[in-house]
Amino acid sequence: MNGPWKAKAHFIQNVPGGSTLEARITPDQAPITAAGRVLILGGDKVKWSHSDLAPGPASLPIQQGLAYRPHFFLLFFDEATVRIEIRVIDPSGAVFEEGFWEISGGRDDEEERKLFLATA
Repeated sequence: MNGPWKAKAHFIQNVPGGSTLEARITPDQAPITAAGRVLILGGDKVKWSHSDLAPGPASLPIQQGLAYRPHFFLLFFDEATVRIEIRVIDPSGAVFEEGFWEISGGRDDEEERKLFLATA
């Protein structure tokens, strides 16, 4: 797995149509709550709950000609280090790209991360 990604935003380009985006939060018992929202430019919005992401993976099919912006929100209840793990699987089932953010926080800390996906 590539990473950790250091910037709070990461770009993945030339994603083949028919791929699948997967996202998960690990460890799934960390003292946090998490949510995700995916804006599909030219389409709808998809919401992922904490239980979708942890243990996950939450998944979304990628359509040719659209762009996607997953946005992840974390709220820490206590000190913890978690990962937001991302994987894009191409139509043949091979990993197109994967990586993660590793995020540490303390009680009442809030963190956000954004991903931008563009199809080929």
